[in-house]
Amino acid sequence: MQKPIIVVLIAAIIIIGILILFPRNLRKAGPGSVPPVPPRKEVIAEKNGFSPQTLTIKKGDTVLWINKSGKNVTVNSDSHPTHNLYKFLNKGEFASGSSVQVTFEQEGTFTYHNHLNPSQKGTIVVK
Repeated sequence: MQKPIIVVLIAAIIIIGILILFPRNLRKAGPGSVPPVPPRKEVIAEKNGFSPQTLTIKKGDTVLWINKSGKNVTVNSDSHPTHNLYKFLNKGEFASGSSVQVTFEQEGTFTYHNHLNPSQKGTIVVK
């Protein structure tokens, strides 16, 4: 009679051990789990403009603009100076060493510029 109980206890200990050692791989995400982070692409604001000037991403991706120019820059929607084509792109002025980001929820081609130097332009293509 004690053999089946011992076998069940050993099996339970093994299963608990596996769940402790490999928790994320074996358990499905449930309530309270952290949602996945959308993929992030980077655009660098440099002294001479945005790099890359054109970036192609997928719908739902996030673009992070990192300012490495040594001075303040902006990310503003075209057209200059009204910034009214894609208002969600009007991130405004941000200091060197800082960043701004936008998650693109719609497909399309979105153009922007640095309001402080309108010749510095960029394009995000969302597929």
